[in-house]
Amino acid sequence: MIQIAIILILSFQCFGQAQVIELGTQSNWRPYQYTENSNVRGIAIEALDCIFTQMNIPYNVTVYPWARAQHLTKTGRVDGFFSASKNKKRDSYAKLSTLFLPQKRSFYIYKNNIRIPISNIDLAFIKTKHTSARVGSNALHFLHKNNYKVVPPTKESEHSYFQMQRGRVFAYLENDLVFQEFLNQSKTYKESDFIKVPAMEKNLGVYFSNKFLMKNRQFLEEFNKYASRCSLIDNSRD
Repeated sequence: MIQIAIILILSFQCFGQAQVIELGTQSNWRPYQYTENSNVRGIAIEALDCIFTQMNIPYNVTVYPWARAQHLTKTGRVDGFFSASKNKKRDSYAKLSTLFLPQKRSFYIYKNNIRIPISNIDLAFIKTKHTSARVGSNALHFLHKNNYKVVPPTKESEHSYFQMQRGRVFAYLENDLVFQEFLNQSKTYKESDFIKVPAMEKNLGVYFSNKFLMKNRQFLEEFNKYASRCSLIDNSRD
C-alpha cells in the first residue's frame, strides 16, 4: 500500500509539471469572472489562483458563451468549466468539485409592473407569472424543470433585465451578487426599482470533464482539498 501511495503521488506531481489545465467560463459575470484589459478577473479567479498555486499546477482560462463552455467540457475539448452549480444534466458528463464560491439566488421584479400589494408576492405567486434567467444557466434549467412559465432569455443578461421593464418578464431569477453588481454599474436602474424574493442557495464550484478525470484519477481529490482551504463560502454560524 505504501508503494502504491508513493506511485500515485509521483504520478500526480509529474502531471502537474507536464500539463496545463484548460478551463472555460463565461464573460461578464461580475463579480465572479469578467474580462478587463484582455485579462479574466474576479473572485472566482482569485479562488482558482489560490487553489492551483497550492497544487503547483498551471491553468488557463478561456472565455466562451456559457452554453459552449459546457459543451466543450462534455466533448473533452476543455478540462472543465466554472463558476457552476450542480444539476443532473451536467453530472452526466462531468463531476463537480467541492463548492468554494457562494451563491444565493432570488427573483427580481420591476416595481412598476406590480399591480398587487407587495406583501402578497411570494414564490407561489411568481410561479403563475412569466419568468426568465440567463442563457444556459442552471437557474434557467431550474425554471424549466419546475414548470415555471419561462420567457426565452436574450444572449446578454442586461437585455433580459430590460424585458422586465417592458413587461414581458415579471420575475427574473438571478444570483444576488451578480444582480447587485449590475445595479452598481447601471446608469438606468437603482436598487429601489426592484423587489427581491429570495429563492435558494446554490453554491458554486468547477465541473471537470469525466474524460479528463479518467486520465487523471487523483486530480479531483487533490483539487477538492485545496478548494476547501481557498473557499470564499462563509460557513460561520451565529
